Amino acid sequence: MLLQNIAPYAVVGGLRLLYPAIRVYRGKFLASEETILIINVFSSIICYFLPVMLLRRVLNLPAAAAFPRRRLPPGEMLPLAGIVLGSSAIGSTVSLILCALLSLVRLSPSAPQLSVPDSLASFLLLVLTAAVLPALFEELLFRGVVLQSLRRFGDLFALSVTSILFSLLHRNLVQIPNALITGTVLGYIVLRTGSLQAAIFCHFINNLLPILLQTFGSYLPESALNLLFLLLNFLYILLGLGGLIYLLSAHGGFFAPVYREGKKSERYKYRSFFSSLPILAVIISLSISVLINML
Repeated sequence: MLLQNIAPYAVVGGLRLLYPAIRVYRGKFLASEETILIINVFSSIICYFLPVMLLRRVLNLPAAAAFPRRRLPPGEMLPLAGIVLGSSAIGSTVSLILCALLSLVRLSPSAPQLSVPDSLASFLLLVLTAAVLPALFEELLFRGVVLQSLRRFGDLFALSVTSILFSLLHRNLVQIPNALITGTVLGYIVLRTGSLQAAIFCHFINNLLPILLQTFGSYLPESALNLLFLLLNFLYILLGLGGLIYLLSAHGGFFAPVYREGKKSERYKYRSFFSSLPILAVIISLSISVLINML
């Protein structure tokens, strides 16, 4: 989180050498929308790339082990993307129910809002910052370095811990249920296929569609937009069911349990991991951010 706060100012400091018109006023950048998106692009690269490379180096994990590189044919990638979209629809529904329950006690969790681009350049930059970079670097970090480094303690443990950390990283209760469910599905896909490429593709599709909805839905009245959102969630679930049926028929063993487990008991592994001081510090810090976003 400290890196996320520092990186934009470091980027602005560099950009001001080329574009002196950029100004900072009360913690906000005063510049055109395209310039702000460019700042976000470079900030995202810094915030994602550095942790991935540093963590891999600290863990002394070879690149081949950290980033599974098996290539899947398009005929298998598309059903997997459908399953991820279906899990996202379920996660969104859980989030709506959770927000409704929290509103009863006057808590209102919020999530970052996508801006509506007003030009082709700003649209492409938005796709890059909100779909391409998160899909690439979050998968390299979580389903790559973190998941693969934890597999020596058992695949179930690695999948659970990775999904929990991935969901907490979003730091708001609007996105946490969706991130937890979708992250678990993405992790399972990597474990079963040995392909990080598949998870990156599915993650990208899952991030891209809301951007398209936000961009083109801005021309619709609110009632039509709400109806379109419901129809898309229904379509996501149908695509998820279609992907499940296809994989069950074409690859009957795809959903078999992964048996590679560590020697320690599950309770001991979870207790040891979540009671370690670095992990406790990360979880407490992220939890505080979640609570702040609800107030």
